[in-house]
Amino acid sequence: MSHSEKILCFASGGVEIGFGHLYRLTNIIEIMGLKNKSIFLATNDIESQFLKKRKFKIIKQQTHNDFNFSYAFVDSKYDCMDMIDGFFKNKENTIIIDRVDRWAIHSGEVIVPSFFINKDKIKKSYISENSILWGKHYSVLKEPKLYKKELNDKILLTFGGSDPNDISSIVLNLLYDSNYMNRLKIIIGPGYKHKKDYLLSKYPEIDFVFNSEDMQTEIANASIIITSFGTILQEAEYYGKKVILAFNYDDDESDFKWLLKATRNPDNWISLRNYKFINRNNLFRAIESLDLILESEIDSDQHWGSSWKTLLN
Repeated sequence: MSHSEKILCFASGGVEIGFGHLYRLTNIIEIMGLKNKSIFLATNDIESQFLKKRKFKIIKQQTHNDFNFSYAFVDSKYDCMDMIDGFFKNKENTIIIDRVDRWAIHSGEVIVPSFFINKDKIKKSYISENSILWGKHYSVLKEPKLYKKELNDKILLTFGGSDPNDISSIVLNLLYDSNYMNRLKIIIGPGYKHKKDYLLSKYPEIDFVFNSEDMQTEIANASIIITSFGTILQEAEYYGKKVILAFNYDDDESDFKWLLKATRNPDNWISLRNYKFINRNNLFRAIESLDLILESEIDSDQHWGSSWKTLLN
């Protein structure tokens, strides 16, 4: 790439969508050393505020397009290609992140930044499996990456930036006043529905962390992680964590099947299935089961995310 070339970026974010796309794409751009060349398209206040806080350049949908973009990076929950076309029409230089839907079929690259991939979804998308780049060499870990753990006894609850189905409250209420209560530590994301004052007054004994700036340490050192599908699963695999999953969506069941095929530690993962079916008995059994096993070491493969640095060369 020349010094004058610009990159258009779009990552969808919001209360329902969450913040995972925004965290991931901004991390990818920083890993690639392209922050000064990148301009993010922001479509709502949540996206704008997130990007401004991390000091990324932004444009709005109404902005007159006088940029000479050479590439586009898209990390979106929904089909946004008509919107992208208003700024950049070169499909061959468009890179789609983590979507194997049919709308991604005509892009230059489809990259799934994950140690696992759902091959059932690929079959339905008409995208050739051989054309998709994926694996832990494309997986983006939160920086700085840790190389050793200092384990504690904490049960870490973290459900992304917004937790749209409020699984945090469901799990917290089931574990509150139990023998596990003193072990709880809960990460609250910036888009969570309940305010800090409400949580601290209702659950004064609970250890809350608001907008953690040190997520990798919290993840690496926790005894058990209770979470849903999201970018945190990459850290969980890298750090060899014991994980209890509650699904936001029915198709997460299929993703979990492929996760178990790819993980180096299948005994470390337990599914509670859809969040609507979580109850005290299956939650307690999952914790009791994981407490009986030792967690794995940090992955010895230190090339996680390394392929991003050479993608445009």
